[in-house]
Amino acid sequence: MKALSNVELKKELVGPSVTRVGAAQRDETRELIEVKNAPKEEILLLNLVLFDEVSLNEVLDSNFIENLTSNGVKELFGIVFEEYRQKGTNFDKLTSLLCTRVYNTGLVTEHLDKGFFQNVDIKKLKSDCLQRVRERFLNEKAKRLVSEIKLQDDPLKLNSS
Repeated sequence: MKALSNVELKKELVGPSVTRVGAAQRDETRELIEVKNAPKEEILLLNLVLFDEVSLNEVLDSNFIENLTSNGVKELFGIVFEEYRQKGTNFDKLTSLLCTRVYNTGLVTEHLDKGFFQNVDIKKLKSDCLQRVRERFLNEKAKRLVSEIKLQDDPLKLNSS
């Protein structure tokens, strides 16, 4: 019985401190970003820029962020841009920073898997991802424009009345 109460006591002592460490690691004052239904190429591109600093600089210089269709991924890239370019955060700290800001940390840590980018031409992969992101953006923009045109009144009908 005494051993059991010692275990319970130790659990009570350790439990709150572990919780506090976890809370301190995540910024509790900010809402976590939840990324839902993001296109695969956007997640892949995010992991690519977290894996390779040269790719990060090239992607940030390309001003492609407005082409992202996932608001969550767009927000994460915004954080990367702000922290890396404006605040001068070290490249090696970006992944851990994003882990404190995103609900599903697995989305920003895929590149940490040893085989994730093994035997892959990073330049080609980056180019393919950027092209797919751009194509998806343009397709969605075209659909939106067609929808807006259909909703507008036909000016010829107004003049003939």
